Amino acid sequence: MTEMSYEEASAALEKLYELFHETSNMVLIQEYAVAISDLLGTKGGFSKYLHGNGGELKTRQARLLSIFLHNIDLLLHRTWVNEVDESKKAEALEELSIFSAEMAQGDPAKALAHLITISDLLIHLLFGNAFEAVNYKEFLIRIDPQFALLYYFLELIRASYPSPAIDEHHYMLILILMYAFSCY
Repeated sequence: MTEMSYEEASAALEKLYELFHETSNMVLIQEYAVAISDLLGTKGGFSKYLHGNGGELKTRQARLLSIFLHNIDLLLHRTWVNEVDESKKAEALEELSIFSAEMAQGDPAKALAHLITISDLLIHLLFGNAFEAVNYKEFLIRIDPQFALLYYFLELIRASYPSPAIDEHHYMLILILMYAFSCY
């Protein structure tokens, strides 16, 4: 996002997500996923999770899942919260466990729902009640425009979920989100 302003990046993200969501062509789904990931994370780093022979690809995707689970688990355990939010922290850890189980079972639609919940809980734990304020988006843009863009992407997903999207959409969204969170 360094070459673009937040406004330009969010407009591009919105258009790419619309195109991604509307197509059932797997090649286009992958290309839009790469473009979205370039906006949300390290440019050029995501395509290795989509391209390669079957064995290498599964290994890379499993490694991404492992890194994501480890990083989020560490973040949750190291995040100090008020007593009031301890239950949200426990809920996030439980959701992370359920997400991992859904991924192991190969159910991307259910796993995506848990990943969205984890993301929402994580944002609440990191920023407290500030994220419920009317001007939260502006607050987040000032603090970390890249994270604000990721949060906007979650808003786009929430607005279209659940949808009759094909499992490839769900799985690709999971990969994009895991990659974006793993870039922090």
